[in-house]
Amino acid sequence: MKYFFVIIAAISLLLVSCNYTGWAIIGGVSKKTASKNLAAFLKENYPKLDYKNVKRFFNSGNMNPNMFMAEVYETNRPEISFAVFFDAKKIVGTTDIPSQYLDGPSFSEIYKKQVIHADTMLKLEHQLKEYSVHISTKSYNTLILNFEKETTENEIRLAAEQCIIGLNELSNGLNFHSNIALKIKDTEEKFDWLLFIINRNVDHYTLQSIRCDKESFLFKELKNFSHKYLITQTPEGEALKPQENTLEAVVNPNDYSALSLIQFYDPKTKPNTPKNFIRAIGYKVGKVTVNNRIDLIAQQYHPLPENLGYHQVVLNVYNNF
Repeated sequence: MKYFFVIIAAISLLLVSCNYTGWAIIGGVSKKTASKNLAAFLKENYPKLDYKNVKRFFNSGNMNPNMFMAEVYETNRPEISFAVFFDAKKIVGTTDIPSQYLDGPSFSEIYKKQVIHADTMLKLEHQLKEYSVHISTKSYNTLILNFEKETTENEIRLAAEQCIIGLNELSNGLNFHSNIALKIKDTEEKFDWLLFIINRNVDHYTLQSIRCDKESFLFKELKNFSHKYLITQTPEGEALKPQENTLEAVVNPNDYSALSLIQFYDPKTKPNTPKNFIRAIGYKVGKVTVNNRIDLIAQQYHPLPENLGYHQVVLNVYNNF
């Protein structure tokens, strides 16, 4: 029995560490062969498409050592891209790839939807023509409104509103499945910190909130500002500890220079272990203005009710502008 477990452990190590030999033991093809078969499949059936990032997709769910995944895209329209999961042996000589899920869309069906989605996004961009906007995609659910000339706060507001109107008018051709993050990029970099969160409910889109993009330089400044100027104690003088990575900055929809910083606080006696999530005991809202500098207008501490989650707190602050 002792030797049996040693043998099993050795085989497991071989399967994990080897790119080819280990998988060959249990009948799996190599990554090189999988890439070759996928390339042949695309060339024969979908010559406009190419692929990248081939990875083995063997797991406890499929238990198939020949299962791989890759990113497929149109060479002349890279915005048309999607993930494909395929059996590297079964793909040989076929014209389509069935879904790995019951009743899921096949390769050709996903491709058609992505083409329609890309064509619909061009129609959406046409609706924003008067604002000189080009739409690009940063990730599946992140869009960027690229303003091609100097713009104003009101033009950005109107363009974002028109974008939401267009999303609703063209929803039948779109392939979004979650909320959309709408980023701004302007030529003067005055508003490239704005982030519009667009809520998707079935195929109806509404503006959920406007926030300061956490990837922006301004957010880093706001984070440093909050650590320095938001008082870390309750009105009764109890010391508070800022909860890491919970700072949010929401933007007044009627005045982009007015923001509210929302910082959540841990209890003073928080256990020193990252494994235990400790719910914040309260949060502080600091109202600031952002022009050439950041100015603190007011700040107020609020205990966090048991029935109120972090997300709801942020929305409540935004809706109370």
